[in-house]
Amino acid sequence: MNPGQQKFHAFILERVQADQKATAARLLAESFQKQDDRSFDKTYLVNDFMPSMRAIVKPEHLAEVEAIMEAFAGKIRK
Repeated sequence: MNPGQQKFHAFILERVQADQKATAARLLAESFQKQDDRSFDKTYLVNDFMPSMRAIVKPEHLAEVEAIMEAFAGKIRK
């Protein structure tokens, strides 16, 4: 993981439901691998990653996590 990925990983794990940390770690590892092999795209982010994360984030952190994911989605060209 690069430093940005490490920061996002820690941020997300602090905000997911306690019983969903393993799921979050798996989703993050998958997304980081896709970033590394350049197969990460907006379709994956919007259709797969974001809905999966929304389902496991603590309700009180949902708006914050969604805002960060939406900001990241806005930076993706493809």
